[in-house]
Amino acid sequence: MLGGGSSAGRGEKKKETQRRNYDVVRIDGIEEQSTGLVGGAAGSADQLKPLSRDSGEDW
Repeated sequence: MLGGGSSAGRGEKKKETQRRNYDVVRIDGIEEQSTGLVGGAAGSADQLKPLSRDSGEDW
């Protein structure tokens, strides 16, 4: 009984460690993506604004 319980506990601990590592990687990835998306969105917006204005003036 004790042996089976300890093995089950080990399995649960492994799952917990994997989940914790996954959460940490997930947070890091979101932070990197958020900064990249914000910079890309700002750059694309700056590029699109003058183009849209120019096209409107030409028409």
